[in-house]
Amino acid sequence: MLDSKSIGIISIVLCFVFAFLSLDYGISGDERFYEPYGQSSWSFFKTMGEDTSALFINTGDGGQLHCYGPSIDLLSGAIIDVFNIESKFEVRHIVASLVFVLLIFFTVITARLIAGNLAAWIALLFIILSPRLFGDAMNNLKDPSYAAFNVMSLYFILRLCKELPNPSNKTILGLIVGFGLTLGSRVGGLLLFGYMGLFLLFEIFTNKELKSEVFGDSFKPLLKRAGIVILGSYILGIIFWPFGLVSPIENPLHALDFFTNQTYQIKTFFNGAKISSMEIPASYVFKWISISVPEIIVIGGIIGIILIFMTKDKEIRKYSLMVLFTFLFPIVYIIYKKSGMYNGWRHTTFVYPSFVILASVGFKLLLDRINSKNGQYAIYALIGIGLVLPLKFMIANHPHQSVYFNSFSGGVKNAVGKYETDYFGVTIRKGVEELIKLEGDQLKDKKVALNYATILGDYYIQKEFPKQVLNYVRYNERDNSDWDYYIVTTQLIQDDLVKNGISFPPKGTVKTIDVDGVPLCAIVKRTDRNDYYGKKALDSQNFPRAMEYLSKALQYDPNNEIAWTNLGFAQLNSNQVNESIQSLSNALKISPENMMAKNYLAYAYLQSGNLPYAQSVLMNLIEENPNNPEPYRLLAQIYQQQGNIAMAQQYMSYYQQIMAQMGGQ
Repeated sequence: MLDSKSIGIISIVLCFVFAFLSLDYGISGDERFYEPYGQSSWSFFKTMGEDTSALFINTGDGGQLHCYGPSIDLLSGAIIDVFNIESKFEVRHIVASLVFVLLIFFTVITARLIAGNLAAWIALLFIILSPRLFGDAMNNLKDPSYAAFNVMSLYFILRLCKELPNPSNKTILGLIVGFGLTLGSRVGGLLLFGYMGLFLLFEIFTNKELKSEVFGDSFKPLLKRAGIVILGSYILGIIFWPFGLVSPIENPLHALDFFTNQTYQIKTFFNGAKISSMEIPASYVFKWISISVPEIIVIGGIIGIILIFMTKDKEIRKYSLMVLFTFLFPIVYIIYKKSGMYNGWRHTTFVYPSFVILASVGFKLLLDRINSKNGQYAIYALIGIGLVLPLKFMIANHPHQSVYFNSFSGGVKNAVGKYETDYFGVTIRKGVEELIKLEGDQLKDKKVALNYATILGDYYIQKEFPKQVLNYVRYNERDNSDWDYYIVTTQLIQDDLVKNGISFPPKGTVKTIDVDGVPLCAIVKRTDRNDYYGKKALDSQNFPRAMEYLSKALQYDPNNEIAWTNLGFAQLNSNQVNESIQSLSNALKISPENMMAKNYLAYAYLQSGNLPYAQSVLMNLIEENPNNPEPYRLLAQIYQQQGNIAMAQQYMSYYQQIMAQMGGQ
């Protein structure tokens, strides 16, 4: 029996367990923005509005953090400041873990509300043993918390429908708190008002008796309570949101417009290709769910969607259809609006509790349809075996559960280079800690670089060496910096270098951080600096010395695509055109996406007089990056030499248009 008391006890136990486990998780990539936003939001209230820094926070890449309600970030910032706690990210992660318990609690009681105790037990196991959600919920204070408040609101909407025409004060209060917290986390919480209205109408018009009561004496009291819910939750939603509070109508509308018409674009991995975040296919979210959710839950969700239409239990069917709507509608709307998405499906995490509820109800209905005990035992065994797989992954790969891929996708090994893996840099903390173990006190005299936001490493290395600072070094510029150790993750490396099987982990790797046996972070020790010396010589245009150093660098590491590229450039500038073409071709064999090597190769072919090859490379460069002006200019030059004046003018026109857009002449 999973009654309210049992669920409460389980939740309390989970609070302690999750709070303890959360201390193992590193800083997520977005926390570098949201932690200061939480502090600024708290300062706004602490100074009674004098500190207005929270009213406009631009991340530099188009992100307007002030358009998000600070919610959990504000709470964390207040706790850190009031109690003067130095371990600020540990506090944030504890708070995040407690909100995860809230998500679990309301997912479970919603399943119980619809289909009883068995569905609740299954939902409890499913939601806890969802590795990607579990890992994300420990250090991502945005997406899982929004999901928690969303499912809390869903629960009270369903209670409201069940209690018509006279909903209890407890339900009304629950709606106000649920709606308010959701809106205070993300302005998309306004969608809940639509859900409430739609589901109320569905409930009323599918019950003739209820319809006559609602549109009789109960109409005015019900309308009044609906108004109280809308007004109360809106006030609660903006009262702790500085940007919303200073202009309660205009600014939330601005935030809604910002999210609806988001134009920020990045390249994201999907199905083995890099696509624009603004050009995602319709299958994007569904495909991600199918490959990154435990197989048994995917199967349960499909069973649930089928069986809710077949069940004779009208109550289960009705409320399950409402839950199905909350799962499908946001995804369909995203497809319709062609909204941008990246980093997997984390922006739609809020629909996942609905999917888990459908899966738990689906298995409950399946068990009801099987008359034989042996058949039911077989289903229980299937569920148990299905949950052992994610449990095993979660234990073996703690605290990197957010990188989970199921066997339908081929696991993490098959996902690398095809889908986003460690997009939040969660393996970096472990990389720093392993480096400290390797070097001990000697590390304080070493230069350490990182190919991700350095705060993710600085916070942990400075616990041992307060004055130590990591240097940010892009992977394709690693030759340009003097470092002793380089912590590098697969996230910000060209996918061709990860997939070719020879470039990652790089030469000199002394330790890797693996997830499911796949290295996603490497600690590289520099034992040869010839690539660095070669780049310095190249920058000073000492091409003979550059070629000398770079040749030595390639003896050490023949798979160093940067050294091959730089050697090709040095040879090109030393009139060694054939050698340059060979070196640049070697670079492209290792890294076919190396834009610099392609650019130099086009010049090399031009210099050698091989115009068709030069044209081919330049057209490929334009295909890869249509906004790069130089290939257009060079193509115009080639067509001019060939006497094709019309094509020369066309490409020169393209060149001039792009330069004008860039502010050029």
